[in-house]
Amino acid sequence: GKFGVKKLVLIAFFSLTIAPLCYAFATNVILFYVGGCLLGIGFSFGSTAIVGYIINRTCKKNQGTILGFILCANGLAGALFALIMTPVIEKSVFGYKNAFYVMAGVALLTAIVILVFFREPKETERQETKGKNNFNWVGIPYKQATKKIYFYLACIAILFTGIILTAVTSNYQAHLGDRGFSGKDIGIIAVISSVSLAVFKLVNGFTYDKLGLRVT
Repeated sequence: GKFGVKKLVLIAFFSLTIAPLCYAFATNVILFYVGGCLLGIGFSFGSTAIVGYIINRTCKKNQGTILGFILCANGLAGALFALIMTPVIEKSVFGYKNAFYVMAGVALLTAIVILVFFREPKETERQETKGKNNFNWVGIPYKQATKKIYFYLACIAILFTGIILTAVTSNYQAHLGDRGFSGKDIGIIAVISSVSLAVFKLVNGFTYDKLGLRVT
């Protein structure tokens, strides 16, 4: 890309470092909005899209399975973090603030590791392969894609999917708390959700490598 993968990933994790600090020190709603914006930048620059881009540039085979393992680790880490932080949050009235400190520390440590060890990925030669009932598609150029109606339909679908997922994942814990669920129960639900996501991300990646992508 124009800016390079490493710069975008570093921006992501520095944003993810500052966002929870905004939450921890917030004394008014404006800081929560600022933290939310930084959180969005971090997730956008450092999540599935950029990981997929790196894998596509560096891996010739089993791209779906590799992506599945990486996203699976993401889900398992979320489950582990929920288990660890739930007692911390419930321990005192400042429990959430302590959890935000931990989040910021983990993100900062990750940014330092990336800064020291990460290298710009070199593109590998990839080829389209056909199977009996599937087609493993490597994609089309961006300028060509923007001339296709299904490109814009996909954008709309992703937009609504993002709205739904964000609404659920961002608000369900607070909603459960308002409905009388204990912090322990909410933590267990968060763990189950993260583990389920981890498992099915891996299954989807493996299935893609075995069956391919049918292009109509």
